[in-house]
Amino acid sequence: MSTDLIKKHEGLASTSKNKTTIATLDEQNNPKTKVYPYKCEGGFYTIGWGCRVSKPEKYKDGISVEEAEKMLNERVGQIQASLSKLITATLSEEQFIAVTCFVYNIGVAAFSKSTLLQKINENPANLIEIKTEWMRWIHIKGRPSTALKNRRIDELRVFSTNINESKISLLKQYLKTFVKDFLEFIMY
Repeated sequence: MSTDLIKKHEGLASTSKNKTTIATLDEQNNPKTKVYPYKCEGGFYTIGWGCRVSKPEKYKDGISVEEAEKMLNERVGQIQASLSKLITATLSEEQFIAVTCFVYNIGVAAFSKSTLLQKINENPANLIEIKTEWMRWIHIKGRPSTALKNRRIDELRVFSTNINESKISLLKQYLKTFVKDFLEFIMY
């Protein structure tokens, strides 16, 4: 499911007054966790599983994990509706999940203008060109991010599921080259 891959990379950040988790008791003395807005690496206020919020003060009292789950599911539904219009090629379920996770991170507007979308629509089995475009999206504020690189590799792993073994072998070879080049780049 799309939300599982998103949750793996977004996490559920809970912060308030320098505490990472705020646990309280409800009326029946059951523990409940409140989730508060936080600034992501990109400098945007988000809440729950990376849901961007324009007015963090609206959430000053926090939200429940259930509310964060609802926000995530609503956003994923909106993204998938947009993807259904943007993607003209036939994708496997795994490919659609991977693209959903990717777009959850970069946004529909950026994806709609991307060369990656063009490559997917041209031929979703062309992993070499798709991988090249996919891995361009690893920067935060102009700097390479290890977390985004790992996320993109994981998304590509899911995207390439069920594609024949020779293409997977080529992708692995290309990823090894990319990682080597990436490490040389960040060592400068």
